[in-house]
Amino acid sequence: MKIEWKKIPLNQLVLGITNGMTRTQIDTETMYPVTRIETISDETIDMSRVKYLQTISIKDIKKYRLENGDILFSHINSISHIGKTALYQNKPKMLIHGMNLLKIRPDPKKINPKYLFFYTKYEVFKDRVISLAKKAVNQASITQRDLGSILILVPPMDEQIKIVKKMDEINYLIELEVKYFEKLKLLEKGMLQKLLSEKLDA
Repeated sequence: MKIEWKKIPLNQLVLGITNGMTRTQIDTETMYPVTRIETISDETIDMSRVKYLQTISIKDIKKYRLENGDILFSHINSISHIGKTALYQNKPKMLIHGMNLLKIRPDPKKINPKYLFFYTKYEVFKDRVISLAKKAVNQASITQRDLGSILILVPPMDEQIKIVKKMDEINYLIELEVKYFEKLKLLEKGMLQKLLSEKLDA
């Protein structure tokens, strides 16, 4: 008997959708890096775009420390950037959930965290986020309630794993292409410099 794919509200698939810590962030590097909007601007966790906390209590570490599989969601941003997401995969070991990003913690018994992350990149999901967002001048925002109401197409767990595996393979190939392109650009730059130097020396 074939199991049907189901449409389930996001808030029924997660352990929580929460705001981050609102403590003052500093530029000086400490043991406690903290996320901000810019950290996920390219939909990865960019550690060159974090800030830091001077100190943090054990209680707040337990509350705000990211766990493997958490998804960061940009819920206050320009209309072209709202809805961006990034998946935390234990790198770095210590990363605190900061302000202006929501943390979506998937329930692994109900949905594969990577599958949900890939789903947030799906045009249907992004269009729904934009349709629910409150628009203002140069900025938009979506509430936790509205985000949680978005329907997610959920296949059986074995199908989720297959989709994740295929997407990982595609992303690996994309990364190889990007690295190859970067090497070509460096080669181009070096060759141009060499040719121009030879011409000037002639």
